[in-house]
Amino acid sequence: MTSSARVTALLLVIPFCYGCSQGPDEEVSSIPEHALVRFDSIGAQMGDSNYVFGMPRALEITSRGNIVVGDIVRMKMMMYSPEGVFIRSGGNRGEGPGEYSAPTGISATPDGGILVSDAMGGKLIIYDSLLDYGSELMGFTPYPPEDPVMLDDGSIIGSRAVFDRESGTLTRTLARWASGEVEPSLIYLRREGEFDQTYPGRVYRETSIVFCTLPGGRVAASPLSTEEYTVTCYDPDGGTEWVLEPEYRVRDRQEEDIEIEREMMRAAIRRNGGDPDLADRMPIEERACAVTALYFDGQHIWARRGGELEPLFDVLSTEGEYLYSCRVPSLPYGSGVAFAISPYSSTVLAYLANPQDYSRIWMLRDRDFAAEGEVSPVSPGLTSCTLSVHDDLEPFLVSLYWVGPPETPDGFRMAHTVSMSPIGSDSVTTFQGLEAYYHGSSDVNGYLVAEDMNFDGYADLRLMESPSAGPNTCWYYWLFHPETGTFLRADIWEETGLVSPSFDPGEGVITSFHRDGGGFYGTEYYRVEDNVPVLVRSETTEYISPDSAVTTVMELIDGEMKVIGTSTEAIER
Repeated sequence: MTSSARVTALLLVIPFCYGCSQGPDEEVSSIPEHALVRFDSIGAQMGDSNYVFGMPRALEITSRGNIVVGDIVRMKMMMYSPEGVFIRSGGNRGEGPGEYSAPTGISATPDGGILVSDAMGGKLIIYDSLLDYGSELMGFTPYPPEDPVMLDDGSIIGSRAVFDRESGTLTRTLARWASGEVEPSLIYLRREGEFDQTYPGRVYRETSIVFCTLPGGRVAASPLSTEEYTVTCYDPDGGTEWVLEPEYRVRDRQEEDIEIEREMMRAAIRRNGGDPDLADRMPIEERACAVTALYFDGQHIWARRGGELEPLFDVLSTEGEYLYSCRVPSLPYGSGVAFAISPYSSTVLAYLANPQDYSRIWMLRDRDFAAEGEVSPVSPGLTSCTLSVHDDLEPFLVSLYWVGPPETPDGFRMAHTVSMSPIGSDSVTTFQGLEAYYHGSSDVNGYLVAEDMNFDGYADLRLMESPSAGPNTCWYYWLFHPETGTFLRADIWEETGLVSPSFDPGEGVITSFHRDGGGFYGTEYYRVEDNVPVLVRSETTEYISPDSAVTTVMELIDGEMKVIGTSTEAIER
């Protein structure tokens, strides 16, 4: 598997943000344009604390496809499934093993875990695929790389800045650290700048380097610059493989983007107990930078150009050839938007550094622009939840794959596939060919139900075929089999005519309700034998006239349903 793409992702410090021009003018004008559109999000303003963020400041997608959010207020990492369902949290502020003082970056490890750089703690921390502490590497002088990426051989690619107080010079290097080593074994790029007390942010911009790792141990890097658009690809030995230097025209940033950055500075100062008005007196770079971030999606390099309110990417081949440009029209917040693009998922993640309402993680997909700049609607989607089968077992992640209008009636979705996977496992069981209609919101409460249906002490699952105003609601059924640890489709439950069921574990009875028109009602009672519902009693009521109804009771006797009683009841009006 290719190594993860990463740029500096500060957990504790809002980085100085830089605008960016329209990019290489002549090169880009004829390139096809795509768009990233939002299709889902993670986060809530209130409610379940696992979805209420303090302040996200880092995003990553693990090699297993799970989403990790670094929250600088909660000082936690929160892990979610690819569909956005909470799995668990990990990490904590402190100085002990697995704890961090000032984390500056997170990235995915090849085995599904997470690598965290703790600058103040002077160490790199490795967590496993469930964010449990694994190991750490200490002894870096003076600091570990701020934005480390682990390759398949265990070596680390990253950058770090060292300040020389005597000369007032800041030096940043992009380097490789061999597996287990605390001194770099290879330097790719070095930049230096002099510290200016009147404009402290300038030296960080003048020395910053953005990069991503590519297959085969290669690295693509770009110096943050307002003067030139340069992307260089280095081979595994540090030699230059290719350099992209298209014609570039220096441009100023948009005023709206500058104000977004200033508001981010106010928020950072306010969060640290300072006077937010100080941000109005701090200088901000007014020139646009050419390349502000590099990512690798498993096939292509994404070079971000900032400055404009609609985030914009140049998508390149791994040989440095322009392929197309891609905008994000649904997030017109310029420098206030941070992204995560990964080789492990086709989903692109984004968040707003200073949201007007509450923090959330946007999930985006690539969609071509439609006519007149409108984005074509996204019909396919996912809705997921976690299912606790038994106290002694890991929860399951249950995912519904659905389509919406125009494939379905307005206001409805149709689930066509359901998958079930134990959290933390690569084992997935998938069932296709379903036609389960439900009202078109992400809330499946009432439509997807988990309960012990065969009374064996383990939760099972049922999915409503279509909503009904009363009885006669049909379901798809799956039973959990503890001997194999998997769910199996219970087709025979659907064939028995079990509709609108209710389950009584105490009595071991399933009750089914149905109606035929306005004059015939029925209630059936089932017991479960060998995982099959067996009808043991039925009560049917038929209205034979406006004033009377006949009720017939049948029970299972010697293997046959036999009538045990009939009564006629007068209807009072």
